[in-house]
Amino acid sequence: MAREEDYPTGLALGEINVAIPHTDYQYANTTQLLVATLDKPVTWRNMEDSDESIPVSVVVLSVFDKPEHQLEALQQIMGVLQNQELVAQIADADSAQQVIGLFN
Repeated sequence: MAREEDYPTGLALGEINVAIPHTDYQYANTTQLLVATLDKPVTWRNMEDSDESIPVSVVVLSVFDKPEHQLEALQQIMGVLQNQELVAQIADADSAQQVIGLFN
């Protein structure tokens, strides 16, 4: 929560906004990605303008055990999230397997 206060992670991407919170690598012992699709949007602070709050419908929580994993993974995540049609499919997914397939 403190990290989010200092470095907001909400992304205003269009119709469906996303948050990509993450922790510093020294607090992790694995590299993992968790995707949560929310039934109702949650207010999140905007990464580009921390004074602005945006409704977020998809949360991509990333955990990295080594700093070199973070840059590559965030680039791949952003590649997916920049496609609003793909984000809509993720938000509407009925199963974890469907979300995994969309990210792959």
